[in-house]
Amino acid sequence: MHWTTIARDAMVQGYKVRNRQRWTAEGDSDDGQDSPLTDILTQEELRAIGKEGVVEVSVPWSDSEGEEWGWPARIMPWEFVLGAATRDYRDRPLTVVRRLHTAARRATAPLLGSALLIEAAPGALAQLYNLAEETRLVRASLGVSDDDQRVHVITQPDERRLREAVGEFQPGLVHYAGFDNHQAAGLLGDQKRISSATSDTQRDPSALDGVALTGSNRGPQYLDAEQIASVLARAANAPTLVAINTFYSAARIAPRLVAEGAAHAIGFQDTIDDRLAELFFATLYRELSGNPADVLGAFRAALDALREKPKRLRGVGVVLWSADSLVAGVAPGPTVRRVAASSRFVPATSVPASEQIEVICEPWKEMNYALLHNVRSPFEHLQIMRRQVSGPVANINVSVTLYVGEESFPWVKTLTLGESEQMADLTDKVVVPLTSALMRTQSEKLRSVIAVEVRIGNDIVHRETYGMALAPVDQWSDTDKDRLWLPSFVLPRDDKIAGLVQSARNYLIAIEDDPKAGFDGYQSVGSANLSFAERYKSVDDQVRAIWCALLLERQLLYINPPPSYANPLADDSPQRLRTPSEILSGGHGTCIDLALLLCACLEYIDIWPVVFLLDGHAFPGYWRSDELHDNFQHFRSLDEVEGTQLRTASSSARLEESYTVTGYREVKSIVERGHLVPLESVWLTTRESFTSAMADGFNNLRSQREFNSMIDVRRARDEGIAPLPIMGRA
Repeated sequence: MHWTTIARDAMVQGYKVRNRQRWTAEGDSDDGQDSPLTDILTQEELRAIGKEGVVEVSVPWSDSEGEEWGWPARIMPWEFVLGAATRDYRDRPLTVVRRLHTAARRATAPLLGSALLIEAAPGALAQLYNLAEETRLVRASLGVSDDDQRVHVITQPDERRLREAVGEFQPGLVHYAGFDNHQAAGLLGDQKRISSATSDTQRDPSALDGVALTGSNRGPQYLDAEQIASVLARAANAPTLVAINTFYSAARIAPRLVAEGAAHAIGFQDTIDDRLAELFFATLYRELSGNPADVLGAFRAALDALREKPKRLRGVGVVLWSADSLVAGVAPGPTVRRVAASSRFVPATSVPASEQIEVICEPWKEMNYALLHNVRSPFEHLQIMRRQVSGPVANINVSVTLYVGEESFPWVKTLTLGESEQMADLTDKVVVPLTSALMRTQSEKLRSVIAVEVRIGNDIVHRETYGMALAPVDQWSDTDKDRLWLPSFVLPRDDKIAGLVQSARNYLIAIEDDPKAGFDGYQSVGSANLSFAERYKSVDDQVRAIWCALLLERQLLYINPPPSYANPLADDSPQRLRTPSEILSGGHGTCIDLALLLCACLEYIDIWPVVFLLDGHAFPGYWRSDELHDNFQHFRSLDEVEGTQLRTASSSARLEESYTVTGYREVKSIVERGHLVPLESVWLTTRESFTSAMADGFNNLRSQREFNSMIDVRRARDEGIAPLPIMGRA
């Protein structure tokens, strides 16, 4: 295969996968024709791959060819590009595995002879995340008890302790639960990386793929892929399987493990939902406990479990690397799910209900009304996990009740854990009704409770009541969780918006010198043979008219946020957002109030707004046409220069929704080309011109360090994020 552009293609395709949150609802970034493989392979070859059901990609590690092909072939998201290229030639999902052509193999330890489970949450991460829950899940899935001498657990190890444990226990299975360098540095606010080899301080820990271990003074020590692989895979007998449950573990860490001697390594191409990762490993290990020789079969079964949750799985690259080929003799066709036949399991019907399942229940301590309004769950985790039993676990009854004042809102479900199911994840399935008038109108925080009960038949397995605070309906926090609901505070149907737009029409008539001028959104976008400025002049004029109406008819002033009665120094300090009626009647607002006001006006006239979020600042923007918006959504704005500059690791380890964009470089590029126009809305309070607002909106994007994200309101609406029912309050 002669692939001269493989290096650029690997970076561009990796960028698309890392930004999969903005893919279409069908789960694809484009129509499949943009896959580079459509220019490399013939239709007959793609059709043959599609019919197989499973395909193996062989990648060189070193030698003269490897210097040219090795690194881009290792970081290429093959699972995505092969899936996109063969979409029209298959009627079932395609499983992709990767073989690494490496040096002579070393002896490996039996897969289930000895297992090493690693919990690595250095520094403050240990207080934020409980990795012991994952260890319990792995034990239960393997069917081993807490006192099984073959299983060894080490918690918060440093590099020396981890190396000693691998040498001492000679594990056939290594399961690493922790944080990659990018995520750890982001969560800890760490701007420096300590080199384990020299103790020198280096800048930017997110520049290298690797993992964070415990270092000096219990803080983090960042190891790159080569360093962690040398720790985990250089025992006298290398592990048969190393599973790295961290972000960004597939492109460099996993193949390096195989190159060091591991027979198989599993990692993730980029980010993955924590609960999806738990489901994957629960299924994988349960399958392996019954047939440890069939790594490919267990991997396919685990992928099948994820594919039952397609919305959250979209584009996630779960990658299996192996030293030897796994596909020789594999028959084409769908995966046949098997039931693990381990003698360590007892029939579920032979033990009491409390010994059949375990309930993992973690409600959010505080719920924002916007989250409930958008049909989101009140739980961080609600999972039913099989204990060490075999066979189906039937007649599981789950009841969740949220109490608000004198009213209660129940949710109930009956389910069965099938023979091959290790866990049922109900977290996203719990939906609380919003019929309470109190919840829709509350202006201060309410203290409530949520009750959870799980039974098998008439036997109670779990019954608990948890305290929960319900935030005021207008409260919003600039956190990774609550930031996603900002589009619900864009209120185009507020009572004041229609009147403001009506008065703005007079300014539009004057600007265009046309008595018949009106707000028609993108209908008046000019033809392609016009200059760029002329083509989109009608859109700019409509926004300029809105600006003039606000500037000349409303004497708006800047004001601090209303009191939220929270710690103002906390990172997650909430903010009370004003409605358009409150802003226009009161004559004042914060930067984010003004940004949301302008967005509401633009959405009302069918011009598609966005909100830019910087550290400590917010301002609006708008797309100049629906076509330019569509080009961005489908990655058609990536040109050759941008493609070669795209990083092979994301600037953010956050898991976002489809309408949030965190790629600074691409956002800055489309702004520079005029596809997207930012506005400094605070200039409404200082009576600056529309031209000045455009110029300073552009200047706001001068720093990648300050950029947080861009929220696309139109795309949020497509995803069902609706305005809150709080309009008209003045």
